[in-house]
Amino acid sequence: MKKGVKILICSGSIEESQYTKSIIEKQKLAAGAELVVRSALQFVSEINGRVFEYDIALVALKNEGLNNPGVSINRIAPGCVLIYIASLEEYTPDIYETTHCYLVLKDQQEEYLKRALEKAYSIAGSSRYIKITRDYERMNIKIQSIRYITRVNRKVRVVSDSVYDVNKSLRLMLEELPEAFVRCHEGYVVNLEYVEKTEGRNLILKSGEAVPLGRAYKESFHAAFLSHTQKIRGRAH
Repeated sequence: MKKGVKILICSGSIEESQYTKSIIEKQKLAAGAELVVRSALQFVSEINGRVFEYDIALVALKNEGLNNPGVSINRIAPGCVLIYIASLEEYTPDIYETTHCYLVLKDQQEEYLKRALEKAYSIAGSSRYIKITRDYERMNIKIQSIRYITRVNRKVRVVSDSVYDVNKSLRLMLEELPEAFVRCHEGYVVNLEYVEKTEGRNLILKSGEAVPLGRAYKESFHAAFLSHTQKIRGRAH
């Protein structure tokens, strides 16, 4: 699972983030993973530019004027597993407004980072990419980046950071994806991680896009969405 995983470390100042990184490396907690240290300014730049492509993020609750960056991570990259690194002075109940898997106190990192990362690896899952063929070219798409899939003529269109038209049926695509992907319409599959709300006959995604909710799928969708929401709340606690 660790191989190919990209981990953001923004657990305070650059010095504090380098300290977190040194513990991870010393304890060999991320063999094969890419560890990326970022300052608060660099973090904000990546969030604003929507180029936040991390599987796991270790972030401070407060960092050089930046308060609770987990809110932005949940919004821009809902598939990214969040770990907070904080001092007692920084603690705020606001963390429970975000989806995160662990809170590690800064002075207890040597003891608890291992537990936090093990849990994050477990949540991230072992199958993070789906293989597709587009115009005879084989590609891997990061599953967490897929917002929805729709049928266009005889092809399936996968909408993520880019758009891919694939020679595969919607049914077969759904069979290869985790349970967060559900049918919401005869011609649509949506990733529940990206659903913000329902509005009339549409699902409004966190990106602002609208995906149709078919009458025949309304009941099953709401049941799946409720179950998914409950799992996320349980994960946060």
